[in-house]
Amino acid sequence: MSTRLPLRLLPPTSRTFLSRPYTTATATVPAPSITPSPSPRPQAGLAYSFMELYPSVKIKTPLTHLTPTTSDEVYLVQMRKQRDALPVVLALRSDPQLNETVAYVHQTRSTFNHSLTATTLRGKGKIALPPLVFKNVNSTECAVVIHLGRNLCGHEGIIHGGMLGTILDEMSAFVTIPHLPNQTGFTANLNVNYRVPAKADQWVVARGKLDRVEGRKCFSEAYIESADGKTKFVEATALFVSPKYAMPKLEM
Repeated sequence: MSTRLPLRLLPPTSRTFLSRPYTTATATVPAPSITPSPSPRPQAGLAYSFMELYPSVKIKTPLTHLTPTTSDEVYLVQMRKQRDALPVVLALRSDPQLNETVAYVHQTRSTFNHSLTATTLRGKGKIALPPLVFKNVNSTECAVVIHLGRNLCGHEGIIHGGMLGTILDEMSAFVTIPHLPNQTGFTANLNVNYRVPAKADQWVVARGKLDRVEGRKCFSEAYIESADGKTKFVEATALFVSPKYAMPKLEM
């Protein structure tokens, strides 16, 4: 059985809002004096400039996602001239057994936009130019010429070991995945041995070779050396495995 509590009345002074008089008169209130503060730097301009500087990426046209300023264009032209004059590039281009391509140009737009090496690590001071890829007819051997900039370091002036490991992983993929079922595979093992620190801001050559194929497994060897071929910085062995079942297509 519930007990009703007595209603507690508020004192009259607390209930005056119930009988507030109503009027249609318009009160005149002086406008406050406000001194306008200097307007901050417009943020919209930043977004507009960003869209101007970064046009849509066209997969078949390398470097379009880089900032097309005059200084960068001059830089890229100098880099291309420097690369094309390398003795190793001249030698690779003169080998009739090798086919030359530019890395990443055959990727889909989604793959390109979400790729670590194709997009995230690209730019001035990083991987300024798309690597040149030279493969033999059977895709069992591959050589890639790439420039590693100053913004890819671990220790100051030394290329990060993870960056070198990433390149070796991709080199292994170049020579293994074409030989796997459905040309699909993943890194199952990557064993890396670091021999000599690789200084930043230099051209290097990464080389990969298929070792053997065992059903859904492919074994490979890869290493990265200086452009003159005198110094081997890092080497690796890898195992790539193809999935047992067909993978569903991922939409991103």
